[in-house]
Amino acid sequence: MASGIEALKGQSAIVTGGGSGINLAFTKLLVDVGVNFLIADLSLHSSAQTWIKLHETTNGSHGRAFGKGASIVVPGAGVFDHSTNSFWEDYDTDYRYKILDVNLAHTIKMTRLAIARWLDDRKRNGASSGICGTVVHISSISGQVPSLATPLYVASKHGINGFVRSMGPLQQACGIRVVGVAPGLTETPLLVDHPLTFSIYDPRTDMILPPEELARAMMALVVETEKYQAGTILEVCDTEGRWCEVSVFNDPGPQGPASKMSGGKAVIDDLWKSLGLKAKI
Repeated sequence: MASGIEALKGQSAIVTGGGSGINLAFTKLLVDVGVNFLIADLSLHSSAQTWIKLHETTNGSHGRAFGKGASIVVPGAGVFDHSTNSFWEDYDTDYRYKILDVNLAHTIKMTRLAIARWLDDRKRNGASSGICGTVVHISSISGQVPSLATPLYVASKHGINGFVRSMGPLQQACGIRVVGVAPGLTETPLLVDHPLTFSIYDPRTDMILPPEELARAMMALVVETEKYQAGTILEVCDTEGRWCEVSVFNDPGPQGPASKMSGGKAVIDDLWKSLGLKAKI
């Protein structure tokens, strides 16, 4: 793994949603190994502002993904059902679901842009047997299971899993790797800053992952190319590298302490009540 990390020095990365949470943690890790970066986000969390200011003070104008272009792309911007229009609260049939535009359409389009750029570079510079670019997607364990309470989020993450796997053959064909990480419950502003979170998450009994654990898993997907083949979805529900690949068939479902939330049943019960229905089970 060390040689793979050393090879990243001087490369560039574009990270959407890098203003907070998992993507910010990954950006910091990239910078630590000498990767230039460009964060694309609608806003920066206070922690990101502090870190970027410190980075600019220390490194001047360095740390932006310009020059010969990015070799690492993270279409990481994402929203959750409760932070945008919900399936259960929306009755306008002409209204677009923002969560699908951000979580799924944006990730697919950004991947296509990256692939087109790398293929153009390949034609211009001549075919190469090495890796010419890596796209790292942020999926979720919600991409493995159903949820009546958050069907749009679940649909977006199932879509990411299918898309990442479909892109797997690109590595052998042209050196482009598309992979994804599937976090369990993770301590990000998207989650912990929302008032509804603590109706499903109990800090006394439930484990929540630090975003740095996800960043380490994402780095492993980038550099450990033999261990993690293109098309891999890497489930992260535990710490200290206890991760597992999500199987295409016969997957047992999310495993590990960060895969469970104690208040899930209460949320479903509230949903039935809001619909004026009685739960059958």
